[in-house]
Amino acid sequence: TEDQTQISLQKNILCNLELIVLGSTPFLAVSTFEQLFDNFSIDTGKLVKLLENLGESVQEHLVFHNWSVTHISFFAARQILSLAGGEPKFLQSFLSHTRSSGAYIDVAEFRIPDPQ
Repeated sequence: TEDQTQISLQKNILCNLELIVLGSTPFLAVSTFEQLFDNFSIDTGKLVKLLENLGESVQEHLVFHNWSVTHISFFAARQILSLAGGEPKFLQSFLSHTRSSGAYIDVAEFRIPDPQ
């Protein structure tokens, strides 16, 4: 049925999220949004301004590789989803309920190893 297909799609997205953890903060790959939304691209300037307007420290929410944002904090991801009308709700719920210290998921396997 259509509901089963939708649930399967949601499960597939959640099971294949690309996450990294820096310190104790999980970050979600920007590519997640590229899978969910047609023609998605991050306007880094607007995202930085949004975070600053919310009183947030930008460097705590964005991970750059070269000059591109590759990963964003769950907080920043929730802001992007809010701008999209809170959709998709399953991802909004996941990001709202996941804690880096482990009530819902153990993010230890995603930690970037400390260089020795």
